[in-house]
Amino acid sequence: DFIHKTLIKLNKMTDLIFNTQYSTSSEINRFDKLNDMSEGKQKYSDWYYGPQNRFLQMVKLNSIKPNLFYDKLQTVFTFQKVSESRHNKKYIDNFMSNRFENVDIYDASINLSKLIMSSQLSYGFGGRKQIIYSLANTETISGEHLYNTTRYPDGGSDVGDFFIYSQISFPISDKLELYLGGRLNYNELNALFTDSQTYNFPFSEIKNKNNSVISAALINYKISPDFILNASVYSGFRNPNLDDVGKVFSKNDNYVIIPNLNLNPEKSKNIDLGFKSTLVNNVQICFQFFNTTINNAISRENGVLNGQDSILYDGEMMKVQMNKN
Repeated sequence: DFIHKTLIKLNKMTDLIFNTQYSTSSEINRFDKLNDMSEGKQKYSDWYYGPQNRFLQMVKLNSIKPNLFYDKLQTVFTFQKVSESRHNKKYIDNFMSNRFENVDIYDASINLSKLIMSSQLSYGFGGRKQIIYSLANTETISGEHLYNTTRYPDGGSDVGDFFIYSQISFPISDKLELYLGGRLNYNELNALFTDSQTYNFPFSEIKNKNNSVISAALINYKISPDFILNASVYSGFRNPNLDDVGKVFSKNDNYVIIPNLNLNPEKSKNIDLGFKSTLVNNVQICFQFFNTTINNAISRENGVLNGQDSILYDGEMMKVQMNKN
């Protein structure tokens, strides 16, 4: 691992931060897979992850310069490059299966805060773009590379997330404080399948677009300096990601997960109730009750492909499963 940070004071009100990170690893053997047995014999001669590499470069600008729009401003730009691979070979095979994943990630956000009389307003907007490249081959003993299916769509994939949010706190009295917040999120996922023969999917691309709106309200009531009650109500969401929508893989050699282009976001409704109290000798006790209800939960279920409940994957017939709401 390598980590580097530089802080540059542009002036008394503004500073610039550079954060650079790099990490890598050795090959990582899948001990559980190497213990798999088939007909009384060890199933795999090789099953390992290739070196996992990650590079990150972040640039952050902080500014404290009160004006009409903000008192504090934070701007963040980040680039990440991540690569990993999976390699396996069965004892009865003459081929090594190699699958490579490369992801480029771009992040940008602007966060602002403003004190309006006695209320604190925070707001901002931003986005993330992920570009996924998935490659694969089978390698012969002589080192020749042949065709292999990819883990993610072989034509490439990209995922975009864009958001805008705000939160404001109201000190209603010396003992009572109210927080209100909201966020609007837009998500777009595109995946292209150029190999239309191996699995014979009834589609060549997946386009998944979702809008999600969440809101939150929280109350803090200070009964005494040593006893505080809190209550909150808020909603949440989780958009289907490429793992949910477009991945083809087997975790246990019995089931193979295939894409489902008709997934919708998970939505949740949440409540929290609790208190915090300070006892003698600075001992604190906290109690929190929470409840979450999830709608459209994404769950892995049995499925069919072209009327068949099983397909050939990595040389074995496996039951078809897919993620469904």
